[in-house]
Formats: sequence, structure tokens, C-alpha cells
Amino acid sequence: MRRIVILAVVAALAVPACTPESPSPPPKPSPVAFHPTTAPVRWSGFETNGQSLHLATGEEMVIENARDMVISRDGHRIAYLDTSGKRYVALDLRDGRSRHLTRPLTAAEMDERRPGLRPLAASGDGRFFAAAIYARASTIVTDFETGAARTIPKLCVLFGLTSATVIGARECGWDGDIVAIDVKGRAKHVGEYLNANHVMSLSPDGTLLMGCHGLIAFYDAKTGARVRDFPTPGCGEEAQWLDDRHVIIDSTSGFLIVDVTTGALTRARGVPARARTSFGMLPVP
Repeated sequence: MRRIVILAVVAALAVPACTPESPSPPPKPSPVAFHPTTAPVRWSGFETNGQSLHLATGEEMVIENARDMVISRDGHRIAYLDTSGKRYVALDLRDGRSRHLTRPLTAAEMDERRPGLRPLAASGDGRFFAAAIYARASTIVTDFETGAARTIPKLCVLFGLTSATVIGARECGWDGDIVAIDVKGRAKHVGEYLNANHVMSLSPDGTLLMGCHGLIAFYDAKTGARVRDFPTPGCGEEAQWLDDRHVIIDSTSGFLIVDVTTGALTRARGVPARARTSFGMLPVP
């Protein structure tokens, strides 16, 4: 397997976290060695010396000093915590463009987090990224293309986002309500957040909220009404959307793909048993 190594260093200018009217200039190509790829990422997993991306071409791309990586569902962009630069960044795998998602973070901001929950989320098309800073009790949403950023206070748990809405939980030491927040900052109550063991994720099109806790259930993302549910052989800590019709879960018998309409289960092929995984364009059987 061919291996490509990228240092976790980016050249884009920082995005002011709390000044949505002051976007940064367009991102510039990263100055580090970079091998662009048109093939989408199939899946990613942690390694002892960083994180690796496994591409549809069979190549392995290793990003040094990376943590908390997520991949957009289109498989072309990633976001992660650059532990050397001490900030969250996003990277386009096709041309090496990068974007700072936060200012440099303090040690407390980097390390204080909700156990088992991801501090990053990406929209399905990879244009928008959200970074939850638990120590600041807020979430920063950034448009990768323009650099425009906005800060959402009192939002510490992320379930997903689209161009128009961010869905998460107010679990910052206050109540744990699930809320949908639009671009003007208006919050709408969607449901009750159970606890960190209740894995939840928003569909790429923003219509369904998936919850996995003993069984897998699907809710209307606008009203919170349960649409349907199916029994599963466990969810582990991983339950994510592959596309608008399929989710993948880390069950007791390995990674399984679930059809959200029928509940049919299919074993995911070629996915390693890793504790923390983010999926891009994983082929659906």
C-alpha cells in the first residue's frame, strides 16, 4: 500500500471566531508536501503516531499531529485538531487548500471535552464545518469557501449541520435539550438529549436525526417526532450516516450498514475494527 505523509501544518489565515461579518481571505494551498487526490476517502482510523486516511485508490495518507478527525460525506474534505498548531483546521484533499476553523487554543480548550463525543462536524458537501469548544461553552461554524464564521453560545454537543442549520445539545452545564439553530442564531427545541451514550447523528440532507441506544431510531429533524426504529445488534460508540439512505454502526458483530427505510443490515466490507472512525464515500453493497 502506498503511503503519503502530510505534516499537520496549514497556511490559511485565521478566522475570527466571533466576528461573522469579517471573513478571512480565500484559503491558499498548503506549503507542505501534498499529494492531491480526486478519489474520495473511503474511511479513516487512528494510528499510534497520528491518523491515517485510506483512499479509494488504495493509498494511505497519514497526517501527523492530528486528532479528532472527521471527513465530509462527499469524501473530499477533512477537519481535525492540529495539535502542533493548537487549533482546528480543515483541509481539501483534492488541491491542498486549508482553512483555520478556530484561533489558537489553550491547553484547557484542547483537552476539556465531553467523553466519547466528537467536537467536530462537517456538512455533507464539505462546505461547512463546526467545532465545539467545551471549555468556552460554544461552537464555531465556518464556511470553508468564504472563511465567514459565526459563534453559537451554549452549544457543546454536535450532531451535524447543513448550510442552514446546526443541530446539537445544550449540554454545557445547562440543560441538555436538542436544538436546531439557524443562520440567524434562532434556536428551536427538537427533543430531549438522554446522555453521552445516546449516539446521535444528522443525515447529510438535514431531514432525519438518527439515534442509537439499544435500538436504532430515526426522528424528524424539525419536529423531533419519531419516524421509525429498528432493532440492531448494538451500536457501540459509532453510528454515522453514509448517505441519505444508509447509516453505519459499530455493532457487536462488526461494522454494519443499515438501510434507514427497511432496516436491512449489510456487513461493511474492508472496514477495520478501530475504536474511533469517520467515514467518507464508503461503497454501499
